[in-house]
Amino acid sequence: MSLGFNLPVHKIELEGNTLFFKEATIADMKAIKELDAEVGATELFKRTYCNEQGQKVEVKDEEIFDLPAQIATSLFEFIAKINSGQKKS
Repeated sequence: MSLGFNLPVHKIELEGNTLFFKEATIADMKAIKELDAEVGATELFKRTYCNEQGQKVEVKDEEIFDLPAQIATSLFEFIAKINSGQKKS
């Protein structure tokens, strides 16, 4: 259900590629709250990965797992940073 407002979209540039992530909704944060850290991080990536206009871009677990470790770490840290202000109750 959408209430008609758009969440902010943030961009990160890594190795010449620009990737976009929107802030997670409260529902997203509640859904991943009970997951272990690795699964939760992957799920948050999938829920927030988007294009420049904030439209969701589908990504498979395998695509995330195939990222080089340094890039994956940078992306997960970036996603955590943009969502650190979200209430996780």
